[in-house]
Amino acid sequence: MKLFYNFLLAVLCLFFLSGCISGQHELRVNPDYFSENSISVGSKLIQSGIIYTTKEDDGFVYQSGADSSIGRSAQFDIPVGAMTKAIASTVMSVKFKKGCKNTNSFTTAAQHSIIMHPRIASYVHKFRMGLIGINVVPQIDLVLQFDLLNPAKKVIYSKKYKSGLRSGETFLSNAQATEAINKLTHETILNMMKRAARELEDILNEVK
Repeated sequence: MKLFYNFLLAVLCLFFLSGCISGQHELRVNPDYFSENSISVGSKLIQSGIIYTTKEDDGFVYQSGADSSIGRSAQFDIPVGAMTKAIASTVMSVKFKKGCKNTNSFTTAAQHSIIMHPRIASYVHKFRMGLIGINVVPQIDLVLQFDLLNPAKKVIYSKKYKSGLRSGETFLSNAQATEAINKLTHETILNMMKRAARELEDILNEVK
């Protein structure tokens, strides 16, 4: 009988939470989640860096409900393109001693011998029930595509950085769902970009 009641409670909690996250959720870039002071990327490179992205890259907004029964009916607008550009710029400004610039112009980018082109290749978000049954755990799984181009626009190095399924801080209400996913998305993109930055020196030696 106890097992039955536990099962019934779990079903009721899932039913409650599936409707708990609903409506429109619009996320925004938040620089507080990727300040330069909190970023460590190993040894610095002596030159300056350049990040090239297209306007389509920058403007990409992931628009979908959650890939889970909880939050499936909600609409999340997640500007992963703008997030990636802002985070990449901050991380690489720490990595390069002479700083790092962004551009949408390949003519400008081609003035550098090595051009970085980061963008999100895939993104999924979901929610699961927390351990106490009334809280919610945000989760995301993303892939960062990180390419290096030469001035002829030829890809000379390409790697996909896969986050795997990552979980964020639990929350209780629909009003908290937006920032829970927002913070987790920023943190995950930041971790992927820091991985790319830490490997960059070896990558540059490899492609010379």
